[in-house]
Amino acid sequence: MARRNITDQEIGLIKAMIARGMKNDKIHFHFNKPARLISSGRITQIKKGEYGGEVTAATNDELDSFLASFADVIVGAAGLRTGKSEPSAVAKALFDRDLEGTWRLMAGETDQYECKRDFDAKNLGSVLRALAALSNHRGGFVFFGVSNDGYRAAGVCSEFEAFDIVKLVNVAQSHLSPTPRVTTKGVIDLDGTKVGFIHVESHPDKPVIVCRDHSDKLHEGEILFRYAGKSARIKIGDLRDMLAERDRKTIAEFSNRISRVAMGAVATLDLDTGVVDGRVGSFMIGEELLPKIQFIREGQFKEKSGAPALRLIGDVRSISGETRIVRTNITNEAALCNFLMNETVEEPLQYLLYSAHSTREWVPIWYYLRAARISVADAVVSLENEPASQCVHRDGAISRLTEKRSAYKINAGKPKRLVEEFRGGTIREPEDDSEAQNFALESFSVILKRRHIQRW
Repeated sequence: MARRNITDQEIGLIKAMIARGMKNDKIHFHFNKPARLISSGRITQIKKGEYGGEVTAATNDELDSFLASFADVIVGAAGLRTGKSEPSAVAKALFDRDLEGTWRLMAGETDQYECKRDFDAKNLGSVLRALAALSNHRGGFVFFGVSNDGYRAAGVCSEFEAFDIVKLVNVAQSHLSPTPRVTTKGVIDLDGTKVGFIHVESHPDKPVIVCRDHSDKLHEGEILFRYAGKSARIKIGDLRDMLAERDRKTIAEFSNRISRVAMGAVATLDLDTGVVDGRVGSFMIGEELLPKIQFIREGQFKEKSGAPALRLIGDVRSISGETRIVRTNITNEAALCNFLMNETVEEPLQYLLYSAHSTREWVPIWYYLRAARISVADAVVSLENEPASQCVHRDGAISRLTEKRSAYKINAGKPKRLVEEFRGGTIREPEDDSEAQNFALESFSVILKRRHIQRW
């Protein structure tokens, strides 16, 4: 009988993994190494008792200890964990020297790591294929400059270093739905040998589906999945598991929300009466406004930038009789009248951000900045992050906040003459309605400019 290249202890662990229901490719991943390659068929032989049949399976505690220690080894001696550390640190920890001093990807190609020797920015089909497959499983890394022969670090081309990851995301948006969550593109240095990588997360709304053909790598309607050593069309069993897991998460989320409603931790809206009822209080939405309410899936409800939330659009009337202005469907008239009437609004930051969507050049941003109680720097960041429909006016508001632009101008022409008349007390009274209107407009313009009212 040929000498076994798997120890009795490893066979015992493999049997424990089989008993626990782990799949063959995942078991194979834990024992296949560049310095000691084993056939995936060996796992099947152990399962049938044809290989190491006399060895006793490891205990559950022994298996748990092995899996925990294996995770530590995979991400390096520093004890880094994928998802809790910078992807670049995790990527570098996955490589180690073999007995010959060559840097290698220790685990080889697995269900989380795919290796590519070269990178071609003009042909991204294979990269998109890998991203879709990883997104539909546990996420992971695509490495560039790693040879498939023993997973040696061979070096990445300079084209990858100069490549803008935004271009990849744009192409992915055109061919994959939903778009894979690409978090990082980087290069690690292994004693002078550079290896590129792209990190992608497991998508929370999988499956990621190919929505458009790309070369011979992507085909419309295809669902790809990452298996040990390859990205391929998903098998029916894995697709069923994926959909079942998505259903479980949906049910769990729904059950949690129902529990919070039952405990009074959240308010409920009765669409028939317009009453919003909660544990600490209630308010009523008028019948004339109830049909106009819209719910937006993503947006900014509080000052926490980028936080996904539901936003209520319309006026809200309290049952107690107190009225709060909670407009987010902001108009030019509302933005100006609130300022002129000195009204306190519930969401002043939204009025400040309205500068990114208003066709008016001068919005009273300083009034709403003070009401929002945020710094100029925070206001500028919020405006820069706001998807603007009026980019010119958004940039103009930023220029005002950073004091690069002012409403104040030196009087000239007719305004200058009016100022001199004001000072000399020789102002001619208007003789008819037409002159009165012009006089009022010109006088108001002069007053604004003389008072340096740029912060309104």
